Amino acid sequence: MTLLFDEGKTSAMSQPIGMRPTGQWLAMIDGGEADFLNRLEALYAPKQCEERRLALRRLIGDHQKRFGDSEALGIARAPGRLNVLGRHADHRGAYTNAVSLEWEMLMAFGPRDDDRFAFHNQDSSYGHREFALSELLPAKPLENLTDWLEWTGGRANKRQLNGNRNDWIHKLAAIPVYVQSMMRQSAPLRGIDAVLAGNVPRQVGLSSSSAVVMAVMEAVLAGNRLVVDPAEFVLNAGRAEWYVGTRGGFGDHAGIKLGRKGHITHLRSEPKLEVKCHLPFRGKHCFIIFHSGFEADKTGEAGHRFNEKTATYALGELYLRRWLEAHHREFFLGLWNARSELPEEKRIYLGDIVGNLADAEIFGFLTEVPSRRTRDELRREWPDHNDMLERLFGTHPAPIDGYAIQPVMTYGFSEVARCARAPEMLESGDMIAFGETMNASQDGDRVSDIPDHMRSLKDAADPTIPLWQNLGDYDCSTEQIDRMCRIALEAGALGAQLAGAGCGGSMMALVADASADDVVAAMKSRYFEPMGIEPRHWLVRPASGSCMI
Repeated sequence: MTLLFDEGKTSAMSQPIGMRPTGQWLAMIDGGEADFLNRLEALYAPKQCEERRLALRRLIGDHQKRFGDSEALGIARAPGRLNVLGRHADHRGAYTNAVSLEWEMLMAFGPRDDDRFAFHNQDSSYGHREFALSELLPAKPLENLTDWLEWTGGRANKRQLNGNRNDWIHKLAAIPVYVQSMMRQSAPLRGIDAVLAGNVPRQVGLSSSSAVVMAVMEAVLAGNRLVVDPAEFVLNAGRAEWYVGTRGGFGDHAGIKLGRKGHITHLRSEPKLEVKCHLPFRGKHCFIIFHSGFEADKTGEAGHRFNEKTATYALGELYLRRWLEAHHREFFLGLWNARSELPEEKRIYLGDIVGNLADAEIFGFLTEVPSRRTRDELRREWPDHNDMLERLFGTHPAPIDGYAIQPVMTYGFSEVARCARAPEMLESGDMIAFGETMNASQDGDRVSDIPDHMRSLKDAADPTIPLWQNLGDYDCSTEQIDRMCRIALEAGALGAQLAGAGCGGSMMALVADASADDVVAAMKSRYFEPMGIEPRHWLVRPASGSCMI
């Protein structure tokens, strides 16, 4: 693990107020005590502090009203997260470029003496949820991550059949079930009584679901006096979220936990967590997020598409392993043996290849890997990997035309190359180049208005141009987001791409401050008004990562 922190800038972050009696919290907030105000200033932009003070006052008051006074009340916070470059590649070993957002999930909680977890959300649309942890645990111990994957997959399938897959209780239960089952806690976890309040926009690509999971992680660990380092926190939270049925990586969780005010975090979450640098996001530019008006529900069709693409990467890496062993055996064995403690499917990543092999070699692989394969073809070709194949297939319906292995692998390699360009561009302040890189990423996701020259790049890799300019075909944009990106660019944005996993939700635009009003006005007049959709947009300011207040 490599984590880079400037202790001078993070000293305030390392000193949370901690667990205090309810009355003491209220006295600190109402009296404007220095320790409390200093903590707010360490976490939030100046103009946010008063609004957050009032939000915390309401939160604690609601907790007191619902659960009474607590002798040890804690407050956890977890912001939303936006990956500004490096989508769909965090779980393939790519460096991504994340900002933690000023919108967050807050949770006031008090430990209980039993294993019951009670959650009340200030948003009445969620309702109240309670569960006894002992009733949700697996019938027999889970020995490893493979067991966790299989068991959580079975649970998700049962919820689908029962019609309650979308209930938010599964996000709340994910952490305590994982901590008790997989972090080898010999004693039963203590439950918590919690009140939540969140302002992260939902289902628009800002990791609102992961923010809930991360806030619960902060609370469960603090409420049970468990201490883990930042890397273990991130990895365990990411694995815990598999409980809801998705099969993503840890990029969202790393961006949420390790963010810094005013900076873009250049990090890698697979095969191990590495924070390479915090890059200053210089003034005179901003990111604007626009919601398309069409939600991306990861527990529904969007979730199936997300899992299909993740499975396609894993299938492509089977071919990559075989190709490396044949053509670069020494390099292959070095990676393979260095990660002998990991499952076989976790030992070789796309992100290992870019920068370690020449681009010409990568293009050579892309000419050999099959364009598409059906499930039956894959079963015949990989009989020794049947268990892995069936685990992958179990997360989503079979794609009608088979798995698009070559197009997805081309997108993955080129996206890894795009991610790697971020430090040089940001450190030099070359925002035009950053925007061009965003545009190439979006073109690899584009599903509509595809010109002929771009279609050829989506059908096959082109070794005559740099790897980062290749597109592939990840196919997770939408017609609406494609249109929004075009409008933003025509109105003066430097770059535009979808936000999050895709299949709906939001897009983001990199905009010079002087052009921001023009881009917002163009989106309103050319997209929102003709579509009859209420305009929704947000200006992004990088904020502090998740923590206890």
